Amino acid sequence: MNDIDNMDWKNPQTWNILRLIAYTNKICRSYVEERLKKAGFDDFQIRNMWLLKLVEHYPHQTLNKLANLANQSRTNITILSKRLTEKGYLDRYHPEDNKKVIYLKPTAKWQKIQPIIMRLMNELSLYIEQVITKERKLLLEQDLATLILSLNSLAREK
Repeated sequence: MNDIDNMDWKNPQTWNILRLIAYTNKICRSYVEERLKKAGFDDFQIRNMWLLKLVEHYPHQTLNKLANLANQSRTNITILSKRLTEKGYLDRYHPEDNKKVIYLKPTAKWQKIQPIIMRLMNELSLYIEQVITKERKLLLEQDLATLILSLNSLAREK
């Protein structure tokens, strides 16, 4: 249990929009991960999916180039890729002539779990569409996109 679970939702000092977004993210992540456990994938964390999708989208890039594309440090990519390799979702390999260069590629285990994740995400989308009208969903998406861009600009200010 964390701060989100224990927060006082009635407190006017609470950063409601940010906490609601975080709580929504947590619930959706839990929904997917719990169902993946039932399907036999108890070692997968949805928050690591971004690296697998990046490797899939840029298949012949070095670890350094992937780090640059993701705007992450090489150390972050290295740590996460090692973790995903240990769990069987990624393969790390070197060219024969250069052991310093590292490439990543998705494994069959990732190919097997990916359609399950996509199906679960579609289930979540359908549920959201049942709860929120299409018009309100579009407005919410626009507002969240504006918020993200604004916060990103704020974070980059010096």
